[in-house]
Amino acid sequence: MERFVYSLEVKRDWKEQVRYECPARLPGPQLRAVEEAALRVYRALGCRDISRIDFRLRDGVPYFLEVNPLPGLSPESSDLVILARLAGWSYERLIEGILEAAVG
Repeated sequence: MERFVYSLEVKRDWKEQVRYECPARLPGPQLRAVEEAALRVYRALGCRDISRIDFRLRDGVPYFLEVNPLPGLSPESSDLVILARLAGWSYERLIEGILEAAVG
């Protein structure tokens, strides 16, 4: 199996090279493990409002890679925006949610 590296080149050509899934197609226990780990990381690092937390799964175990406390918001190519759209959120709703979290 060829290893996939999410490089800048891949990001620039994401429509051809990436398949986003939201929610991720994982067995329930793995999905819950990722969700719980993401919340632990978010809280431990003192994140606020919004962030993108990346993991790699190996043998069903989530391994934390990085947190991006200022994820991109480009309506066409940002991971967060693409995933929000797949979750049924419009770009406008995403921005409203971020603003509500920031002032609330």
